Amino acid sequence: MDEDAAFSLDPVESWENLEECGILDDAMMIDAIKNVWNRDFKFCDCGQPWKGLRAVHHVLNKRKDIDHLEPIHEDDGELFIACFLSSVGYLEHGGSVLGAWITPSGKSFIWLIEKLLERHQWDEIRWESD
Repeated sequence: MDEDAAFSLDPVESWENLEECGILDDAMMIDAIKNVWNRDFKFCDCGQPWKGLRAVHHVLNKRKDIDHLEPIHEDDGELFIACFLSSVGYLEHGGSVLGAWITPSGKSFIWLIEKLLERHQWDEIRWESD
């Protein structure tokens, strides 16, 4: 795979199939999340990236139900995160990012995060730096 190419996150259905077969474990989910973090978002792993993950989850969560979109606030970093997520293909928008909706990649990403959160609290989610 080209190092500059975006990481291709499998659709939610693929992850659900792994879960139904009983083979979706924490390590697989963390690896997929880390690949998105490093390849799609082009973020490093230094510091505490899982704290940033929480902010990304917060914004994606507001956009996951197209029939009940929660507002994106312009003054507390949510707008910046929404613009960023739109630029990497996890949100999409028409006239304004404030009305953005989640893409299939965004749905897969939030699905993975929420599955991990079913098993762990935020303060337990960690991954090692390469």
